[in-house]
Amino acid sequence: MLVLVASLLLLAAMLGVWARSYWRIDLFYNSERRGITVLVSSRGRLVIETQQSNNPIREGPRGWERAAYNAAGYSDPLSVSGWRFLGFAYEPTASESWWGRAFAVPYWSLAALLAIVPIRRLVRRLRLRRRRRLSLCLNCGFDLRCSAARCPECGRPVLAGEDTP
Repeated sequence: MLVLVASLLLLAAMLGVWARSYWRIDLFYNSERRGITVLVSSRGRLVIETQQSNNPIREGPRGWERAAYNAAGYSDPLSVSGWRFLGFAYEPTASESWWGRAFAVPYWSLAALLAIVPIRRLVRRLRLRRRRRLSLCLNCGFDLRCSAARCPECGRPVLAGEDTP
């Protein structure tokens, strides 16, 4: 039950971030000595971008920081070239003094992954409810109307709450 609740909460949060990504752009970035890592939530996807420099980066703060902008006028870091498929994207970048790569993962794919546990639980609950209503074995679905003690198919005992007509 805890896994189901956690999965539903994460799914709700993911749907909220997904909706927000269409009107606000959230950036989380980490500056280090020789590069930066940027997480960008925009236009229905999460972009993870890394850039490394041949020379140490001296100016600017170190560590993780956050910024938010309006979505209007934002230039997409994965708009020039690279690999794209169903909202997923990859683009390597390089120049003489730095190199990097950017990955994009659409929020629909993350939401689909988080929905697996609740959907499996719902299907199982509906299947058990149907089997109880039709006097079928809860384990294998065999008809138990003529069986009093055990399922003849799988051998599971019929419990007291599972009355047979």
